[in-house]
Amino acid sequence: MYFRQFPVLRGKFDGTYKGVTDIFLRVAPKTPIKNVDFLETTYVEDGETPELLAYKMYEREDYHWVLLLTNNIVDVREEWPRKDSDLYSYCVEKYGENNIYQAVHHYRTTDMFALQGVPKGIIVDYDSAKVLSGEHEPVTNWDYEYELNEDKRQIKYIPKNLIGKFVSEFQRLIRV
Repeated sequence: MYFRQFPVLRGKFDGTYKGVTDIFLRVAPKTPIKNVDFLETTYVEDGETPELLAYKMYEREDYHWVLLLTNNIVDVREEWPRKDSDLYSYCVEKYGENNIYQAVHHYRTTDMFALQGVPKGIIVDYDSAKVLSGEHEPVTNWDYEYELNEDKRQIKYIPKNLIGKFVSEFQRLIRV
């Protein structure tokens, strides 16, 4: 449904005129859409696709493009949360089976000194004394990829009562 809304240009290919969808046309708000107050937040369940979530939100799976556009997702394979089983396979391919759970991806600060203004989660260089004291903690490759994947699970969506207006406005702007 998304690309059907785009204008079709006529181009000559091998001596024949053909219609080509203008995929380079973009419609974007002046400010990032994630900052809009009317957006609501939901959690993408394990294995939930954009189409399934669109059906859950709008009773129309063909509105999956609205979810992707709202969250600035271009590459669904990389930017949409992976199923847990796919995440494991991805980690095996990326790090090797023996380096998923034991190998350290990086070190970060703990909340030990949060009251002193040192925020938790800052990536730091390895320091054995600080690791032993609990100031720094190792983050394994699995922990790193799992946390990245979990961060992708929280997405914004347009409430159902506004979706019709959003789609109509998008269609109006894309045809200008």
